[in-house]
Amino acid sequence: MKKLMILLLLQAIAFSSYCAVEFKYPVSEIPEPLLENADAVVRLDEGYFQVLSPGKAVYKTKFVITVLNKNGDEHAAFFEYYDSNTKITNLSAKLYNALGKCIRTADAKDFDDMSAAGGYALFADYRVKYTKPVSSQYPYTVEFKFEKTIDGLLFYPDKHLIPDYRVSVQESNYKVVVPKALGLRFKHVNFDTVPEIIQSSQNTQYYWKFSNITAIEGEPYGPPFENRVPYILFGANDFEIEGYRGNMSSWVNLGKWQKQLLDGLDVLPEATVQKMHELVKNCANEEEKIRLIYKYVQQKTRYVLISLGIGGWKPFPAKVVDEVGYGDCKALSNYTVSLLKAIGIKAHYATINSGKNESDIIIDFPSKQSDHIIVCVPLEKDTIWLECTDQFSPFGFLGMSTDDRHSLIITDGGGKIVKTPAYPKDSNLMVCSSTVYVDHEGFGKADQKLVYKSIFYDYAQEFLIESSDQQKRWLLENIEIPNFNIINFSSCQYGDRYPTAVITQQIELPGYATKTGNRLFVPLKMMDREVYVPRKVNDRKTDIHIRRDFIRADTIKYILPEGYKIEYKPGDFSVESVFGSCSSKIIETSDGILYIRRSETNKGVFPKTEYDNMIDYYKQIAKADKAQLVLVKQ
Repeated sequence: MKKLMILLLLQAIAFSSYCAVEFKYPVSEIPEPLLENADAVVRLDEGYFQVLSPGKAVYKTKFVITVLNKNGDEHAAFFEYYDSNTKITNLSAKLYNALGKCIRTADAKDFDDMSAAGGYALFADYRVKYTKPVSSQYPYTVEFKFEKTIDGLLFYPDKHLIPDYRVSVQESNYKVVVPKALGLRFKHVNFDTVPEIIQSSQNTQYYWKFSNITAIEGEPYGPPFENRVPYILFGANDFEIEGYRGNMSSWVNLGKWQKQLLDGLDVLPEATVQKMHELVKNCANEEEKIRLIYKYVQQKTRYVLISLGIGGWKPFPAKVVDEVGYGDCKALSNYTVSLLKAIGIKAHYATINSGKNESDIIIDFPSKQSDHIIVCVPLEKDTIWLECTDQFSPFGFLGMSTDDRHSLIITDGGGKIVKTPAYPKDSNLMVCSSTVYVDHEGFGKADQKLVYKSIFYDYAQEFLIESSDQQKRWLLENIEIPNFNIINFSSCQYGDRYPTAVITQQIELPGYATKTGNRLFVPLKMMDREVYVPRKVNDRKTDIHIRRDFIRADTIKYILPEGYKIEYKPGDFSVESVFGSCSSKIIETSDGILYIRRSETNKGVFPKTEYDNMIDYYKQIAKADKAQLVLVKQ
C-alpha cells in the first residue's frame, strides 16, 4: 500500500478545462506565522460525517491546500479509497494561481481510477480515485471536493488536523451527526478541545473548529509522527456490515463480532484432519507439533489478497484454503488456527497494526486500528506467534513488522489485548568477522563472514530468498564497503524464534589502502565507515526515541604486506552514554593486527535535554571510526 501511495504521488495529470473567472484563496491572505517552516498550507479542511443507521453513513469534504514550493508538490496529490460498500460522487477539483485566480478545473472523469489492492490481489474491490495537478509556478492552490455514501459501517473516519511535517493549517473544521440512540465515542489525541454539541429530537451534532496551526518539523530520533500531531479517533458503538451486527464499545465486544465472522470457518476435510494427526504423531511436545503444522502451511499455501465486500473482514473457510492452496492474511491465519485445532491445540486469530516504524494501537480506545492478522498460540509456559503469510519466515519469528506492540486476539469470550514479544538486546546482533590481506600497492582481498540475528535477520531475509544474481546485487547495494568486487559468496540460516542468517563472501578491495610515497594508510573499520551523526536542532521539541536496542561487533584481522612495519596505530577507544556504548582496540599479531570493535545501542525514551550529548556521543564514535593504521616501508 505504501508503494502504491508513492506511485500515486508521482503520477500527474493535467486538469481538463479552464475556469470561468473566479478568485479565491489568494496567498496574500495566509498569516505570516503559517509560512514559517512550511512547504504547504492547508487553507481549509472541512469535513461532514453523518451516521444514518448502524450500517449507513454519508461523508462530505472540501479540502484546499496551497503549495509553496517544489517540496510541497506531493501534498497536492489527491487519492481517495473506496470499495463495493462505498460510492464516491460529486468529485471535483480546481487549480488556482498565487493571486487566487482559478486556472483549471477537473470533474470525476478527469480522475484516474485503479485497483488499490497491489500485485498480490486475486479477489479485490478495493480501489482508489486519484489525480495530481500540474503547475510550473509556485505558489499554487488546489481545491478538492467529494461526497461518499457508505453502506456497511465498520469504522468512522478519524480526523487528522496536520497531514504531514512542514504543513501548516489555516482553518479546519469537522462536524459529526449521529442518531441519539447510537451515540458517539471519540478520543482527542495530543490535544484537548471540547467540541460544540447540539442536541435535536433525533440526532446529536458534534462540531470541532481549529485555526492557525503552525507547521512542525521532523527531528532526528523523534517519536512517530502520530505521537506529535493532534487528531481525533472515532469509534462506533453499534455497527453493521453486510448483515453482521456488532458493538465496538469494548475490545471484548469487538472481538465477539470478529468471532461471529469466524464461526464455522474452521471445518476441514476429514482426510486433512487425519493427515495432520499422522504428521505430528511422533512429536515429543506441543511446540514440535506447532512447528510441523506451520511448516506444512508454508509449503502448501501462498499469499494473495482477498478483499471483496465482507471478504475484506471475513476470511475464506479453512476447507477452501485447503483445496485451493492460497489466501490472504485472514484466510491463512484462520487455516493455521483450524489445523492446530484439528490436532487439539488451541490457537487464536489475532489482529495487529503492522509496519517497522508504525505506532502501536491506542489500547484505551477500542476501534478499528489494525491492518493485519497473525496467529497467537498460548502454551502452558510460553506463547508462540506465527506470521502465516510468509513462506520463508522462520517458525515463531515476527520481526520488526509486528514485534513489541499490542494485538487483539480473538477468544471464545471475545477480544483480549495481548502484547507481542520484544527482541532482547543480546539477541539483536550484527557481527562482521573478516580477514583482510593488503598488498604493497594498497590492493586488498578479504574473506568475510556476516551474521544477522533477530531484528537484523529482517534485513537479510530478502537476500536469502533471492536468486544468485539478485543475491549478488543485494550484496553490492547493501554491504557498505567502498569499491569492492565479489569473487564468490554463500549463505545459510538457522534458528527459529531468534533466527540467524550467515553470509560468507570473498571480495576484492581495489585501493583499500592509500599509498603515499613509502607509506600505506589502512582504514580499520571495514564496513559502515560513515557513522550517522544527528544534525543540530535548535530548540528541540521532542524527547529522544530509540525503538530497539541491538549490538554490532566487528573483528577484523589485517595481514600486512611483507617489508612494511607499523609506524602508527590508534590507541584504544571507549565511550559510554545513556544511549549506548562503543569501544575499539588494536592487538598486534605476528603477521599484522587484530581490530576489535563493539557497539551497543539502548532503546528507550530520553529527555530532549540530552540531545546535545547524543550528538557529542556519535561525533566521538564517528571520529574513532575514521582512524587509520599507518604502515611504512622498511
